[in-house]
Amino acid sequence: MNNIKTVGKNFFSLASGRAAVFVINAIWIIVFIRYLGSENYGKFSLAMTIAALLGIFLDFGFNVVHIREVSADNKLANNYYSNVNSLRFFIGLMVCSIAIIIGLFFSYPSDLFWTLVLMTVNIVIWYLAATGFEFLRALQDMKYEAMAEPISRLSVVLLGLGCIWLNKDIVWFAFANVIGSVVFLLFSVRMALKKKIKIFSPVDFSFMMQFVKNAFFIGLGGLGFLIYNKIDVVMINGFLDYKAVGMYNCAYRFIDISSIIQLTFYGSVFPLIAKTIKSGNLMYLNKLINQCCRFMAFVAMCIVAYILIFGEDLIDILFTVEFSESHQVLNILIFSTFILFVGNAFGNILVCTRRVRYYAYLSIGGAITNILLNLIAIPYMGILGAALTSVVTFLITTIVAFYAVKDYINKFSFRSTIIIPCLIGFLSMAIFYFTALKHVSFWSGSVLFLVLYLSLFLIFRGIKKEELAFGWGLLQKKEN
Repeated sequence: MNNIKTVGKNFFSLASGRAAVFVINAIWIIVFIRYLGSENYGKFSLAMTIAALLGIFLDFGFNVVHIREVSADNKLANNYYSNVNSLRFFIGLMVCSIAIIIGLFFSYPSDLFWTLVLMTVNIVIWYLAATGFEFLRALQDMKYEAMAEPISRLSVVLLGLGCIWLNKDIVWFAFANVIGSVVFLLFSVRMALKKKIKIFSPVDFSFMMQFVKNAFFIGLGGLGFLIYNKIDVVMINGFLDYKAVGMYNCAYRFIDISSIIQLTFYGSVFPLIAKTIKSGNLMYLNKLINQCCRFMAFVAMCIVAYILIFGEDLIDILFTVEFSESHQVLNILIFSTFILFVGNAFGNILVCTRRVRYYAYLSIGGAITNILLNLIAIPYMGILGAALTSVVTFLITTIVAFYAVKDYINKFSFRSTIIIPCLIGFLSMAIFYFTALKHVSFWSGSVLFLVLYLSLFLIFRGIKKEELAFGWGLLQKKEN
């Protein structure tokens, strides 16, 4: 099986699992947010955000180095597995302690305090499970992860529905997430044993220190990225209140859910990008990146255009009019979808070319920019200011990332990957708005718009027919 077909197989494996997670999450978020209401959902979002920020220290570039090195030499698998998990376990103990200190220092109410602690435990367990699946990704075998993630998420939802039936508070929902991560961990251990990986091996401290050194700047970059991706929630809580956090995060859930698509896509392509760069075949790298970005732009612009037309109705239908204020936030945030879908390709090149210092400086610079802009925007514009700041920060860091790797992709086509998709997207919006919007219902209008959008892309050759389902061109064309 050639490299392109391997990417296609992995993508469809992950995509099938992520599609199930997408459906489960989409349904669950609707039920969950409607049950909690804006204030309690704001509390849960705050706990989840703080836990995610602490969780970066459990990763800190470990996943990238793990996959990169084991994919280059499979004989290192046992050493990496045992040492990465040991490292994550010790860091996890410290992270949980920090979560407790934060809750006590800020005198959080008891429900928020215990939710924060449990969500942090959830993050620790999830990263311990991730070690096994990182090994499988290095082997370009992703079918097990595709099975484990939906089952884990389904267990959370079933337990969550039980909490709703018993009329429980947010602490019980956090506990349900912990159980889901335990299920994910059990799958990971089982697959590692099946691949004959030694679960318990002596800890090699010199190896561990070298590993941390190799991962440090990637981790620093990940820390910066997570800060400017999540810090707005913490700052909104500081300037405003729990209800504002709930309103903002309600809109942000659409961004998180849509990101499943690009994370799945680039997760599948990453090993191939790494191998292509290592081989020095820049002609094929340009071809690959152009195809990836064109497909991602096609998907992203569809999401952007659809939300701009139907976002307000969608929020009212899914989350009730209590969250109607969120649609203005969503109309701004949705532009970050296009930026992330296309820009993630440049971040992958930065990491694969081992320009991790650039990646780190870029992310930390983005975090500082985001914080400074939020300090200005949130007091004057509220949650709309936070949304605008996020989009501006994503745009700045994406432009800088492109220029940092442009010597590797000197044949990148702005016309086919950015300009044409944007023009077709806005054209489809204009045609639909002036001809059909007032004459159709939400459901029939949604179908009609998607048909119109796809038709215009095919008519103007914004994307080739064979590339629609993850780029059939990538599956059919052999590497040069």
